[in-house]
Amino acid sequence: MAEGELPEQDYSDWYQVEIVVFKPRNKQANDEIWPLTSLGYPKNMVAVGAIEVKPDSIHQLRQLIEFEKMLPGEPEIMDAALVSFLFEKSSRQQRNQQLLQEELQDEILLDTQVEGPEEDEITSPIDHSQLQTILTAPRPEAFRELSTEHFNLTKISGSLRRSSRFDLLTHQAWLQPMVGESTPILVQTGKRYDHFFEVDGTLTFSRSRYLHVDTDLWYTEFTPRYNQQQQLRLNDLGIDAATREAYPELVTQAREQNTHVPLHSYRMLQSRRMRSNETHYLDHPFFGVVIKIVRFSMSNQ
Repeated sequence: MAEGELPEQDYSDWYQVEIVVFKPRNKQANDEIWPLTSLGYPKNMVAVGAIEVKPDSIHQLRQLIEFEKMLPGEPEIMDAALVSFLFEKSSRQQRNQQLLQEELQDEILLDTQVEGPEEDEITSPIDHSQLQTILTAPRPEAFRELSTEHFNLTKISGSLRRSSRFDLLTHQAWLQPMVGESTPILVQTGKRYDHFFEVDGTLTFSRSRYLHVDTDLWYTEFTPRYNQQQQLRLNDLGIDAATREAYPELVTQAREQNTHVPLHSYRMLQSRRMRSNETHYLDHPFFGVVIKIVRFSMSNQ
C-alpha cells in the first residue's frame, strides 16, 4: 500500500443507484378508479439520508430555534498555552508529562548500554499530519444522498425540469451494497399534505444473475377538505420573516395543513430485470420513474 493510501475495502458488491421521478401535467383518462388504500411499509425498509439534515416541519423548526436560544454564547478564544496553564493543577497533564519523561529517560539509559541497530533498521517516526489525513479521508457511505456532481441522469432531469408537459418530482442518487437480503428503499416525493405524499412507497433493488428492481409505489390524488379551515397567516407561524424566507417549503406545508384529504390512490407494482449502465423507464398513467444502476468504483468518486 502506497504512503497516505487507505486500507483497501471490498466494494465489489456496491452500486450507485439513481432515480428520477416525474409526473405528466395532463393526466391520461383512466376509467379505473382505485379506492383509497392504507399504505404499508416493510419492516426492513431504509430511508436514504439527506446530504444536509434539515427540519421536517415548522414544529421541528421552532424546537430547533428554541434549543439554539438555550445554548451559551460564543466562547472566548483563549490561547492554548494559557488554557494549559489555568487547568494544569486540576488535571493529570503534569503527572503524565512526568511519567513520559521518566519513560524516555529509561530508554536513553538503555540505548547507552545496548548497541543500537544498524542505520537501515531504524524506522522513521510517525508523521502525525499524514495519519490525520488517513483517518479523516472520506469513505463511501451507503444509503446517503450523493451530490449532483455524481449524477448520470442530469440531461433527463434537466429536460423534465424545462418541459411544459411534465413536472420533475425528485432526482437523487445513493450508494448501496447488493448482496444477501434485498433492502426496500423509501421514496416520498411530490405534493405533501400533512403526512401524505403524492408519490409514496418503496423501490427494492437486488442482485442474483441480473439486477432486479421491484416497485411498490402509490400515487395519491388529493381533494380540498370540506369546510376546511382558513389557511394560517404568516404571522401565526411563530417564526420571523428571515426564517420564513429560509424555509419556504416548510411555510407552505404548515399553511396547507388540514386543507386537503387523500381521495384516490393508484399503485405501481412492477418487477423489472435490469443491467448495469442501462437506463430503464417504469411507466404508469399518473407518474414515471427513470432508473440507472452503475457498479461503484472508488476511482469514480
